[in-house]
Amino acid sequence: MTNRNKSELREKPPEGVYKIRRESDGLFSTGGTCPRFTKKGKVWTSMGALKGHLTLVSDGGRYIPKDERAKVRQQRLQAVYGSCKVIFYVVSVVEKEISEISSIRWQDSGTEGRGPGVNPRKCSHCGHSAETNMLGGPG
Repeated sequence: MTNRNKSELREKPPEGVYKIRRESDGLFSTGGTCPRFTKKGKVWTSMGALKGHLTLVSDGGRYIPKDERAKVRQQRLQAVYGSCKVIFYVVSVVEKEISEISSIRWQDSGTEGRGPGVNPRKCSHCGHSAETNMLGGPG
């Protein structure tokens, strides 16, 4: 291995996230011990976290004796993720100014079900909800 190849291996990999996609319908795994498949699915932020999930699924949340571990894990992974692929999405950060802080306005949206003195508010710019008390401070 040349020095150039060694330095390439030490370089930080591109920023990104991982998802598990089922090939038959394009749906994504929700993660957990018994994953479902949805349009959105779960995002793993590192290969280590993804491997941890695969270990959790393959072990079924139970102890497996060492002499049976490889065979049982492979069977369980095949049953759950046999028709799936790991997808890596490269994430690039792009700065975009959207508004001046002073131009964001909060609109009242009623007090139903919030208890006395609490007004739910929504940002007129993006619709983000925030709760404030009647004095204007945090609820």
